[in-house]
Amino acid sequence: MLHRVSVVVLLAVALALSLPTDVRAEPNEKALKALAKVDGWKKSLVLISIRCPGATAPSLGTGVLISDKGYVVTAAHVGSECPAVTTAKMGAVKSPYTAPGEELNASLVHRRVDGKEITAGSASGGAMTEDIALWKVSNMTGSGLVPAKLSADYPVPGEDVRVVGFAGLPFQYYGNPHNSMPGLTVYKTSLSSVAARSGDVPYRLHYTGATLPGVSGGPVFNDKDELVGIHSGRVTKVIEKLVSTNCSVDSFQNCAILKYTGANGATVQQSIGVNFMSVKSVLDNYSWATSVLAIPSSWLTAGEPSPPTTVQGTTAGASPR
Repeated sequence: MLHRVSVVVLLAVALALSLPTDVRAEPNEKALKALAKVDGWKKSLVLISIRCPGATAPSLGTGVLISDKGYVVTAAHVGSECPAVTTAKMGAVKSPYTAPGEELNASLVHRRVDGKEITAGSASGGAMTEDIALWKVSNMTGSGLVPAKLSADYPVPGEDVRVVGFAGLPFQYYGNPHNSMPGLTVYKTSLSSVAARSGDVPYRLHYTGATLPGVSGGPVFNDKDELVGIHSGRVTKVIEKLVSTNCSVDSFQNCAILKYTGANGATVQQSIGVNFMSVKSVLDNYSWATSVLAIPSSWLTAGEPSPPTTVQGTTAGASPR
């Protein structure tokens, strides 16, 4: 009996020695190699978790560190379901496959929508031009976070960008109990257009790519790994303004109503047949971000951001960088 056991042990040892090195490698070693492939910009990412009173699940979003003093920029609408809550948990990337934890404590510093400072307790949805918020992490030591490098160049249409964040789909919405909150999600796309104010200061970036919940507030990086914007989300509401279901060219199509001024100065109205799903597909793939250039300059300094001067909820003296 002992002889048979010895033979089995020797065979097991021989088999292990004959396996390729990468098969015998520890899983953690392979995971570290995988993480190294997304090194660089991932060191500035945080997953934001805001606990709304009475809610069964936290409100989640993505943010990006912009200062070694712990300042994180995200979208104002992250956690807007419970605007009175001004504290959040955050976590840094430890693996490309699983969501970060909640080891960091953060407090709200500013919440700004379309040039207005939104005070605690006020809703912050419906942004059109700016959708940004500033939080501060209190326990940065040992987090491994590194501030993102800000782009000094004005963005232009056609430039390649990456939108990065932590998407909760598709698993949690399909009732899949496994890995309900995946790790990194990266969308590679390009700027389709850029909106600017007087003085040609870009304030809003547009790009194609239907992002998912959880990526809100995530950084938009250019091909130099520089921060150019803060992702807000998809825009689909305009579909009701473009396509009318009250007119029809035939039984299989919806139609868009086109109005224009004719040669004689009269208003001409024309119905044009369109495929509703085709238009919806185009609009569902339209997303936007707040340009870094639209963020108040005091937010982007390494020092303490100065408190805003507010007059009836609006920020006085704030201007694009």
